[in-house]
Amino acid sequence: MGDHPVVSAIKLQECFAGTSIPWFSEVLDAIKGHHRIGKDRLGVILRQADGQARVKEMILSTQEMQEKPLDSWCAGPEVLAIVAPRINRPLKGSKWAAFSLKGVVYVTPDAILEAAKELARQKKIVEMGLIRSTDREDTLRRLVKILGAADLLAMEIGEHFYGRPFDIFTKKAGIKQRGYFVPVKLEAFQIAESELESRKVAFMQLVTEFQLGRG
Repeated sequence: MGDHPVVSAIKLQECFAGTSIPWFSEVLDAIKGHHRIGKDRLGVILRQADGQARVKEMILSTQEMQEKPLDSWCAGPEVLAIVAPRINRPLKGSKWAAFSLKGVVYVTPDAILEAAKELARQKKIVEMGLIRSTDREDTLRRLVKILGAADLLAMEIGEHFYGRPFDIFTKKAGIKQRGYFVPVKLEAFQIAESELESRKVAFMQLVTEFQLGRG
């Protein structure tokens, strides 16, 4: 099925054989290359149509799946409930999915996205924004907007952003690293702060401050 844009273009040519439409060749070129074209209006529309078609294909392949708008099934508290077990759990090196400090949990955008994907699986929902890598940033903005609407964010995040940059300070080394996080109220996770603190090991125990960065 890798040549489906070309097949679509051929079928369209057959349908409009004998007609004279000034912009028809541009449409054909866009269809043939809709996975490569930039953000021009026609290209965006074609990619959206392609995504919608794939959603329908997936739904037809299993009667259990449903297609619903993100904000109709994705609740902020449910997303955070999936993130909760990962707070202060070390990943490779000095990385983590979510870190708690002074009443705030700093969650990586990837952890938010993965939690939304898991919630979709649990509810048997098909959402192309969670599947297509090209939709990642737009979907993250929508997810953060859902968290903000539920008053779960620890600080305001601009409309066109899905997180804030932070400098991370430690007891010994000053700035240890910089990261981009979604700041969430600790109380939103309904876990005692003492329990979260008890999870910290190694490098995590040295972190003293997350300071809002510039740029």
